[in-house]
Amino acid sequence: MLDSRSISKMLSSAVGREIFTPGRKPSVWSPRYRRSKNAPRRPGVHSGRGRPILAPTTGLLPRSPRRPAEMVVLEYPEPVSFDRGLLARFEESSRMEWLETNGLGGYVSSTVIGANTRQYHGLLVVPYGKGGCRHVMLAKPEETLQVGNQHYDISCNRYPDVVHPEGHLLLSEFRLNPVPTYVYEVAAGVRLEKKVFMLHGSHTAVVSYRLAGAPDGAELHVRPMVAAREFHGLAQENYGVEEDWDEARAGVVVYRAYPGTAALYFSHNASEVLRCSLWYRQLEYDMEAARGLPFREDLFAPLSFSYKLAPGMTCSLIVSTEESL
Repeated sequence: MLDSRSISKMLSSAVGREIFTPGRKPSVWSPRYRRSKNAPRRPGVHSGRGRPILAPTTGLLPRSPRRPAEMVVLEYPEPVSFDRGLLARFEESSRMEWLETNGLGGYVSSTVIGANTRQYHGLLVVPYGKGGCRHVMLAKPEETLQVGNQHYDISCNRYPDVVHPEGHLLLSEFRLNPVPTYVYEVAAGVRLEKKVFMLHGSHTAVVSYRLAGAPDGAELHVRPMVAAREFHGLAQENYGVEEDWDEARAGVVVYRAYPGTAALYFSHNASEVLRCSLWYRQLEYDMEAARGLPFREDLFAPLSFSYKLAPGMTCSLIVSTEESL
């Protein structure tokens, strides 16, 4: 029979995964103590993009003065990437999800084709109000690219008996390197790259767009779809939603959907901001339907941002619940 010292030695010599040896007290994090506090931070460890990295365990492992510092192997995965063949298959690709967090309990999350399939998906989900319950403030952006006389809807949603628009058919690539990145091939040689990420330590999400291969005069129209509800619920069309928004200062628009909810601050470099006041009705979330829960939601777009694009130009929309944005 192996004693505790032998088992500890075997675990510490394992290769290809992190090992935190349990100590005498269950307050130390380990695979055995799931109710305990989070794992200690790993100082000085950087991604090797698939290559194993040796890191000292000093300060991480509980050890006696007689046990010398050891080394563990930390292995990081290669960047994730999906091509057009997979992304065009809605039923399969809509089940592949990503998540970006800010370290404060907030996050942004969706699927690799941009279609939300859970009520918990959102472009800005943050703790708010009494008890700090998370709220889906902004569900997603609805986007249309105009090149000459052609309009390309690059968004993707499930409605009853139909997927509309079918922006996933224009996707040539999705990758996580290092942030969620969508690459749309809307026409021969015309490519739009969209990146989504969240600022660490701030309830702020950023969406950036970069156009390549299109002639001057292309335009991008972005309509934020607001939910402004607790993330355990669903929004429905109502007459109480606020339709007006204010310009806080140059390049910053503020909008509050309902009294008592957090205000949204949109920072942008758009050429024009227009009133939209449009309900998107009966969006369906497949993962909630599979769980036997309510799965249809109505989302409100109060305004639309219009960007005039030039090849190589980057435009952005930054949304936050923080006024200091």
